[in-house]
Amino acid sequence: MRKTPEEYRREYVGEMHSRLKLDEQQVGKLQIILEKTHQDYKRFREQAKPEMLRIQQEQVDAVNALLKDEQKLEYEKMRAEREARRKARGDRGDGF
Repeated sequence: MRKTPEEYRREYVGEMHSRLKLDEQQVGKLQIILEKTHQDYKRFREQAKPEMLRIQQEQVDAVNALLKDEQKLEYEKMRAEREARRKARGDRGDGF
């Protein structure tokens, strides 16, 4: 099963705390840094998503243009299967 962002953060902070011997004030500041970074990445993903979707659709259109009709049906089936696997894993699907 995939770890949640909170689990990753907890492990990272724990490793930083133990290996670098951070004091509680440093741990608190580290938490603030990590939260800001998280928000910055989230904002970036939201801004980049429309362009990423456009690029992805260009790829799909280009692949469809080279396929024969019977291949297009199988290609759509493949894409649907990949999407189902991605959702089952909990991926965002935004490439990040």
